[in-house]
Amino acid sequence: MNDLNSVKSILETKRTVCAIVKFGNKICLVKNDLSNDEELWTFPSIEIKQSEIVIQVLTNYIKKTYNINVKSNDVNYFCNIKHKCESFYMDIDSFIIDLDIKKVDDSLFDEKNWFEIDELFNIPLASEAITLAQVLLEY
Repeated sequence: MNDLNSVKSILETKRTVCAIVKFGNKICLVKNDLSNDEELWTFPSIEIKQSEIVIQVLTNYIKKTYNINVKSNDVNYFCNIKHKCESFYMDIDSFIIDLDIKKVDDSLFDEKNWFEIDELFNIPLASEAITLAQVLLEY
């Protein structure tokens, strides 16, 4: 006998790759697309499909977003976190990309989205970014 009240709803899992883009002691953050609150920041991330190659998606995203050519050997695995959102789970594979000064155009820092690592918790972060920031500070 099946009791519908006892059946747990299964939330969709969105596989996401996150870039912790570093330049010295600065980290790049972006406004959170998942939030209605325009003041929340998070690490740059992109949802990936099952058949996609994670590093390739990430390097293409960095090229498109920042106009920086990143090679796969510049990308280092950092950690995985699972984050429960209201209507789905995020399975986030995070990678650190330390930018080489030779690859960075000064115009990159004209943007207002670069923050000191030590000041991450003074910034209104999205909940998934808080977890990543805690892991990053312990790194």
